[in-house]
Amino acid sequence: MKPLLRWFASHPTAANLLMVLLLFLGIIGYPKLLRQTFPDFDPSIVQVEVMYPGASAEDVEEAICQRIEDALEAVAGKKEVVSEAREGVGIVSVEMRDGWDFVTFMAEVSTEVDAIDDFPEDAEQPVIREANKT
Repeated sequence: MKPLLRWFASHPTAANLLMVLLLFLGIIGYPKLLRQTFPDFDPSIVQVEVMYPGASAEDVEEAICQRIEDALEAVAGKKEVVSEAREGVGIVSVEMRDGWDFVTFMAEVSTEVDAIDDFPEDAEQPVIREANKT
């Protein structure tokens, strides 16, 4: 390492030429540099949320989540269905298989959930959206 430093110290023109070469390579490579603030990704999860004010988690599981899960049995292209029952709200996430069209998949989920007509009287209308979008 010391011989290299000693050589550049004794030949300042070589050090300047090396610096110019590195700057030139950086300028040439800059337009090809990939920059993204937010990564691109395809949506794959549909979330169904139903508010059921005043209900316990057990009641939400029986009256909301199980009915949605049963209705989603007919949806083509589903990979996994995950339910979460909390006090006053039921959330069902439906993951789509790879290679399926998300818009069609979401429409199928929406159709099946909208066909459920035996939700409790106090339950609000289901909110169907792409997961992680508010």
